[in-house]
Amino acid sequence: MTYMTWSNDLSVGVTQFDEEHRQLIGLINEMHDEVRGGTTNEALIRISDKLIATLLAHLDHEEKCFDELHYPRAGMHKATHENMKMRISTLRGEIGRKESSQLAREMLHFLRESLLDHIQEEDKNYSEYLNEQGVH
Repeated sequence: MTYMTWSNDLSVGVTQFDEEHRQLIGLINEMHDEVRGGTTNEALIRISDKLIATLLAHLDHEEKCFDELHYPRAGMHKATHENMKMRISTLRGEIGRKESSQLAREMLHFLRESLLDHIQEEDKNYSEYLNEQGVH
């Protein structure tokens, strides 16, 4: 069973960012599969670290693009990134202190909801601006 599915409705019109969003969804689905199969702390650490590294790299790519192209809403967008980073860092820090399957479910819920909301509410705002700057 797929936990998250990519659809064209999630496209932000920037190939690199769409591909990174697809990759993040794939990793969230991988984590979901681990949890459904009875994850261990070691497995949760492995997949969460991979997912977090991928998420941080993606957010960094967006922010560098915003800076290079002087995106006018960059400050507000970066603030939403910081909130995501703090929450995921807090959840990651709880591995080993909380029961792993409960923590994994919390992480999955947070990642799914925040990623979907972020793409649909924040990332879609930059599409037109970046496309006008020649970024597709």
